[in-house]
Amino acid sequence: MVRPRTPAWLGGGGVIRRSLEVVPAHEQLLVRDTGESGTPTTPRSGRWWLRAWTVRLLLVSLALAGCTVGDSSEPPPPPPPSAPPTAADECASPAARPDRDASIRHLLTKLTDDTSGGAVLAISKGGEPVRFCAAGRADRAGRELRRDDVFRIGSITKTFVAVLVMQLVEEGRLDLGTPVDRLLPGVPWTTGVTVEQLLNHTSGVPDHYDVLFPHVRADWDRVWTPEEVLTLVDTRRRPFEPGTDQEYSNTNYLLLGMLLEAVTGRSWAELLEERILAPLGLTRTGTGVDGPVPVTGFSSDFGIDRDSEGISYRAMATAAGAAGGMVSTAPDLATFFTALASGELVGRDSLDRMTAFVPSDDGAWYGLGLGLVPFPSGDGFGHGGDIPGYQSLAAVRPESGDLVVVLTNDENFPIVDVERILTAW
Repeated sequence: MVRPRTPAWLGGGGVIRRSLEVVPAHEQLLVRDTGESGTPTTPRSGRWWLRAWTVRLLLVSLALAGCTVGDSSEPPPPPPPSAPPTAADECASPAARPDRDASIRHLLTKLTDDTSGGAVLAISKGGEPVRFCAAGRADRAGRELRRDDVFRIGSITKTFVAVLVMQLVEEGRLDLGTPVDRLLPGVPWTTGVTVEQLLNHTSGVPDHYDVLFPHVRADWDRVWTPEEVLTLVDTRRRPFEPGTDQEYSNTNYLLLGMLLEAVTGRSWAELLEERILAPLGLTRTGTGVDGPVPVTGFSSDFGIDRDSEGISYRAMATAAGAAGGMVSTAPDLATFFTALASGELVGRDSLDRMTAFVPSDDGAWYGLGLGLVPFPSGDGFGHGGDIPGYQSLAAVRPESGDLVVVLTNDENFPIVDVERILTAW
């Protein structure tokens, strides 16, 4: 789900714009993943590996120069093993450009000092294992955010839905050129619209968010159906005829969720679990109502307390549905986008179709459930999200092995470009 107020670092309509940059390869640091306990899950690498070998090289040099420790007849004792770096150590490691931010921990601390919530980052450069950093609060009581905390991801949901559609296309059960009203007879806004036009927002179907949210605030606990949401745009005018322009609309993906059920006889949430979540082991990803419980969201949308505690998110999650109703974590999103980029979820031809980007009047470029993300070494792809109390971004460039995930639970998280985040590593 994407709201009219979309932060600049996400781009309008949840699509990442060309102002985002990724640090060049020559400025990269070697990075590693860490487990839940903070201990490495891969062999030591990067500057930590180099540090151990530097000690050994120094001892060899001293021996060759005639320098010994203790009795010259005895070999010097081996150096003590280096303690493995913790996740906190890695977040505090010197930045590629320390003139701007001393480390990613330093940057995150500055960004979250004046916010009620915080952020979790996942970053990989040049195909290195993913590193994670977190800062800020997970709830009103002040628990610190952790790398595996669950967030509402808004319109990143659309990428998952687009993958489900493309899987059905590959199986011959659906065609991108099929008229939607043939699959959803009698459903509003489907006449003259194809499946592909829903996916890339060239359908001319009006967006429902601005008329929906007042109803959500009136009853936070209501359960919405897609059909009920569609009635809210009954009186809206189509901004353009199908296929003649491009304009981001959440309603497109609400219709795609209905279409998936019409073709398969199963809800989009069931297909999501069977076709993506279970095969990839994404145990902390799901739909907003039945999925894992997310951290507290901080937003003025929630009224006097400015957070989601004590407020049901049922109305927002069910109304968002296939347009933005999912929850996930930074590790799960990193796994999903890596799998998508590597061909594990759809074939090469399908991914090429998904990344056939269409320009829009607001400067964004949108494909089938994906937005264009320019990296210094070439174009990548991803998606952003914005739903009350939460903002998100996930992007990847397969050719260079670069990946970025940003999840925040505060609407006031400062605008910061991705280039600055990357150069703080």
